[in-house]
Amino acid sequence: MSTTEDNISVMVIDDDDLIIDSMSVFLDDLGFRVSGYTSAEDAIDEIRTNPPDVCIVDLRMGDINGEDVIKEILAVNAAVRCLFFTGSGYNVPEEFNAFGITQDDVIEKPVYDFDQLALKITNIRRKSLS
Repeated sequence: MSTTEDNISVMVIDDDDLIIDSMSVFLDDLGFRVSGYTSAEDAIDEIRTNPPDVCIVDLRMGDINGEDVIKEILAVNAAVRCLFFTGSGYNVPEEFNAFGITQDDVIEKPVYDFDQLALKITNIRRKSLS
């Protein structure tokens, strides 16, 4: 499946190296430009100078909450689209609706269907361009 005709850049932020590695391999195979960070601080520093089109952010990372990471990303660059990445059920707080983030922007772990994930990434990017 070729879903990345516009060469979308994706940043995966997760405290688990194995998750980053597997997501990076699959997304790269689908044509996305992928970077991965286990440190939210390092990821946000990179976003300041080289923002991705889309960030996939783990909700539960050791010492920081994914919601706080997304708030920081949006404060640094409101044009970056964000997806919540979680291993358990999650309801997006209403405060994120102002940034265009809805329940449709939640990805559940583990990811079984990478074509579906690619479609979600492509759609969120297109939504931001319209």
